[in-house]
Amino acid sequence: MPDRVHLDEAFTGPARRSPNLFEFIRYRVDGPVARLTLNHPEHNLLNETMLRELAQGIGTIAETPSVKLIVLDAAGKVFSGGVDIGEYTGERAFSMIDAFHAACIAMVEATQPVLVIVDGPAIGGGAELIAYGDLVVATPRAPFALTEITIGVFPPLASTMLP
Repeated sequence: MPDRVHLDEAFTGPARRSPNLFEFIRYRVDGPVARLTLNHPEHNLLNETMLRELAQGIGTIAETPSVKLIVLDAAGKVFSGGVDIGEYTGERAFSMIDAFHAACIAMVEATQPVLVIVDGPAIGGGAELIAYGDLVVATPRAPFALTEITIGVFPPLASTMLP
């Protein structure tokens, strides 16, 4: 059973809002299937609000016993170009990592399996996020890359999941 206190605290940004009012995540429940879609054109760059919305959406779904499967996908041609480096500043680094961690923990702790559908590039944080799904289905248009390695930075969350 997911740690409810942790999932409830996962969205600590601006006031919690209804999943139907999310800014960067499309949220839809059709019978036993819930779909969360990354929706931040053009490259679905991950920002703090988007990651907290993802954590909150998964937390809400995890509390819905009629939902049997969570599908995570992305709008557009890119699954995710990774973390929005404009938001990843020294002042916000810890808050950004906390938001990313909350989204990943929500995926792991969800009572339903999380199916990630990747139909476009998954770069950096986008590839790390995918690692937390229970099952990943990728098309031939879905290259994966942890490009931060080329500049001497390790991918913090992937380094714990992928080995």
